[in-house]
Amino acid sequence: MSNKLSNENRNILNKLEKYMITNTFIDVFTKENNINKDNNYEVSVKSNKKIIKNNIESKEKEKVKDENDNEDYIQLNEKDNRFWYFYMFINDLDINDLPPKQQRFKTQTEEKIKYVEEFNKKKELKLKEYKLVKKNIISSLSDVQSLITLEDLIALCILYKRNIIYAHNNMYYEGLFGLTSGNNEYDIIIKDEKGLEKIPIQSKKDDIYKKIKSEYYQVENISKKLKGISSYKLNELYELAKKLNITQTENKLKKEIYDSILNKLNNF
Repeated sequence: MSNKLSNENRNILNKLEKYMITNTFIDVFTKENNINKDNNYEVSVKSNKKIIKNNIESKEKEKVKDENDNEDYIQLNEKDNRFWYFYMFINDLDINDLPPKQQRFKTQTEEKIKYVEEFNKKKELKLKEYKLVKKNIISSLSDVQSLITLEDLIALCILYKRNIIYAHNNMYYEGLFGLTSGNNEYDIIIKDEKGLEKIPIQSKKDDIYKKIKSEYYQVENISKKLKGISSYKLNELYELAKKLNITQTENKLKKEIYDSILNKLNNF
């Protein structure tokens, strides 16, 4: 009787064994739990990578949005904006077509080297007519870390036959270097009161061009922005001061007005 009971108990225990917390059960549970942890970790890593990627893309979009903070203008946030605007002009690019930020220095270096090579090839550029010295332009562009100067910009426009308007402080310089001086295709760079340079969007170019031409003072020679004082009558200086937004000129001597105008022009 006891043997029979013992056999029955043994059978019951065998059936219940898989539900009991045995060493084998603990080993299997631990193994499965570790696998789940690994799977969850992989899912977590993939999820985090996706989040990081989305954040990067979002930040890139924000950068583009920041660079276009004024709906009438495009304003880059680069050390040498002047270079990049010219690069956009000659390659017919929009802001979203520019190289990624991390590649821009490489592009800038390669482009400046190319400009130097082009200047060296051209023997008949009429730079002297505009008081520009070729060797100075080449020297400036050869220093790839230096900023493009206004003289460099004008020389590049001559090289690439671009018409250019550069405006600042109610003044502008116009260089007609295109294939025909009468064509209406022109590039515009405006330096604002904060010293930041920007370019108008395509749909606003004509309106901005007309405003500059009608309201701003034209600087005809960037090397010599003003004639001698004897070339002007007092009323002419008054008008010029007004156009340059120079106030409080009443009762001032001719030389005082002239000096005020000259100081402003020197900040062009």
